[in-house]
Amino acid sequence: MNLIERRYSAWLEYAKRNNNLLLEELENMSIKDKIDAFSKEISFGTGGLRAIMGAGTNRLNEVTVKKCALGYSNYLLAENKKPISIVIAYDNRKNSKLFMKIIVDTLNQHGIDTYVFNDIRPTPELSFAIRKYKALGGVVITASHNPAKYNGIKMYDKAGCQCVEIITKKIKKYIDGINIFDLLAEQNNFEKKGKSKFFHLINEECDREYIDRCKNIIINKSVDFSKLTVLYTPQHGTGLLPVSTALKELGIKLSLVENQSFPSDEFINTKCPNPEKLDSFSEALKLPSALNADIIIGTDPDCDRIGVMVNKNNNFQLLTGNQIGIIMLYYTIKYKKITDNYKVYSTVVSSSLVNKICKENNIIIESTLTGFKNIGNLIGKDKYKLLLAIEESNGYLISDVVRDKDGVQAAILISEIAAWCKEKQITLLDLLEKIYAQYGNFMDWQDTIDLNSDITIDKVMGNIRKITRSFKFGNLDIYKVEDYLDSTCYFLDKKEDLLYPKTNLLKIYFSDYSWVSIRPSGTEPKIKIYYCIDKELNVDLINIKNILFKYIK
Repeated sequence: MNLIERRYSAWLEYAKRNNNLLLEELENMSIKDKIDAFSKEISFGTGGLRAIMGAGTNRLNEVTVKKCALGYSNYLLAENKKPISIVIAYDNRKNSKLFMKIIVDTLNQHGIDTYVFNDIRPTPELSFAIRKYKALGGVVITASHNPAKYNGIKMYDKAGCQCVEIITKKIKKYIDGINIFDLLAEQNNFEKKGKSKFFHLINEECDREYIDRCKNIIINKSVDFSKLTVLYTPQHGTGLLPVSTALKELGIKLSLVENQSFPSDEFINTKCPNPEKLDSFSEALKLPSALNADIIIGTDPDCDRIGVMVNKNNNFQLLTGNQIGIIMLYYTIKYKKITDNYKVYSTVVSSSLVNKICKENNIIIESTLTGFKNIGNLIGKDKYKLLLAIEESNGYLISDVVRDKDGVQAAILISEIAAWCKEKQITLLDLLEKIYAQYGNFMDWQDTIDLNSDITIDKVMGNIRKITRSFKFGNLDIYKVEDYLDSTCYFLDKKEDLLYPKTNLLKIYFSDYSWVSIRPSGTEPKIKIYYCIDKELNVDLINIKNILFKYIK
């Protein structure tokens, strides 16, 4: 019997013995399904676990979650002294509550205290609660903005920051040490257990404090929120309570996209739960009330990202993640009392306009690799206070009471700016044009390319690296190349060290602020391309794309 059949047989016996809901799926699996589900074990990566739900070692289910929970428990006990406490949150996705119970039960059995929210909560509130309850870390069950068939598990440290790679590597070692066949041989009895003395329930008192701390980010106290009309969709997710509560208490005229304002594990009225995408606003745009809104706000299911559409002459336009961050930065600099001990945080694939605005206003900016955990891990580590953190993928942080991107804080700040604009009889789009006129008009864009089965990520990245070494890119001169895989910045006549952890990312500059960046997906056969082009350079973006696509497709 090969490994796939051995795993399948053990899983089938487990399902039969436990009258398991996965039994029907297992009994109807084709050969292809078996290979897909059992050819490998789900891997705990730098971002935790995220996978399609279903039966199998390569799926997220009660057995693979139990393996993760056992490994995490062993890690906590081996690396720390008791008492140990962990905060647990979960979102509206299918099986989120079930997976939460498995993790809580496993931690409690190992004598680890758990502080568990009594219902679905946003990921940033988990980050807030970790420090509120002085916990050693946290766990959230969510797949963020992925489609409904996905779920996931993310771990957080004692500062409320998602665990960085040096920690996740340790956690992975303990998880990999759990034999999944041993788990399959056990009887599933976690549902039958009573509450442990190590179990502590978090009720609404945390919500009130979190919302109040978020509302404290208001910069311009004289802004009249009462004139602003906002239409909001939580995409069936966790943002409904905190976002709507905060905006209403500020005096904003708030309407909800009602058919997306209740929890749904199938996202029944949502084409796409990712607020970066126009499709996520399709239901909002159907409503007659949309015509009266100044802005439409959408948050993803775990409410750490935000999307914004702006009404100009009854025509709604979606802002990019970079544009939202640029607007926030401009307004914050204009109205916040900034001393020299403030710092802006961004990522290496976010718009260079952020860097240019900071430079021209003598504000320190620090860029990190992609992933907001890299930003969160820096906050509070030096003498600087957080002024603003910006991630091009629609993630923002304004107050360090949270150490992760926060859709609630972002909703409050963008609403303040929109209310300020309305007092000036302009829109956020008008403000953006004013920013471009002052600092330069940059075009930021992204492409995601699926790789053909006959070409590997290594081959694609290798080919692109070769063409950059000539310092010519078609008819364009290359100013410099940052290769994060070998931690080197290449100029035509010299090279310098890049002080970042090694990662497979290539950034090709045509000037100080214009570049294209290429990185492979960490989990799928895809290449992501980021563009930041100063329009004054008259760089032919189509030509750049054609050159890149020749080596990718």
